[in-house]
Amino acid sequence: MEVFQAQEEVRLALKRRGSSMLRAWMQELDPEHERYVSEFHFLRWFRENKIGKDAHKTFQLLDTDGGGGLTLEEFDEAAFVLFSSWRQLCMDKFKGAKHFMEIMLDDHEAGGLPNARVSFQQFKDGLDQIGWTIGKEQYLFDAMSYDRQHLVEEDMRWIDLELQRAKRKAKAHQLHSQRKHDPGQNSKVALEEFKKFLWRRFRGSLIRAFRKALCPQDNMTMQKPQFLKAVFVERMPGLKGIKQPWQDGSF
Repeated sequence: MEVFQAQEEVRLALKRRGSSMLRAWMQELDPEHERYVSEFHFLRWFRENKIGKDAHKTFQLLDTDGGGGLTLEEFDEAAFVLFSSWRQLCMDKFKGAKHFMEIMLDDHEAGGLPNARVSFQQFKDGLDQIGWTIGKEQYLFDAMSYDRQHLVEEDMRWIDLELQRAKRKAKAHQLHSQRKHDPGQNSKVALEEFKKFLWRRFRGSLIRAFRKALCPQDNMTMQKPQFLKAVFVERMPGLKGIKQPWQDGSF
């Protein structure tokens, strides 16, 4: 109940200034579209805009997972559900902000033009064409449009960011799958990362690294405990990644 009251306090304050939760999130709290707002940023925004009486208490109530920051889902769950559906459709239908402008204006030359602008009616008609059936078109338009009159390419840059984020996620998942099914490849990657660290730490000399950190007694060989101790003392990359190449005989 307290969380709902905190959200309602913010919602009513924004309504009085003619804004909405989603618009405040996109234009003021998270203009870089990082999907996350720090406590410092939220408190400053709350106080500068005179949203309510107790900024710190409001933040604590909204931060339901105790993570020290806010997501759109914590800020306003209804806005999160709506925008998540809209974001997914945009990622499925558009190749980026430029492509969005081309489709909405039905002009393949529109993307990239400085004066290209999409009116609300053009936006609404475009949504019908791409299969948006949830509604709330004015709410979405108002949240995304900086001037609340038109959509320009800059307003839709978040599509590019989301596509890049999805691409990185897919690549990381693929790499994880490859490592999971090929332990030998995993150890090779760990070994290469370890060597790169030594190269940077000891100014481009793996021989110096071996003699000063791994084997200071100038022995030609070293035992596993000696190796792991050196990793710990020198604060080298985490033991989890380093144990694997040792166990596989990569060293």
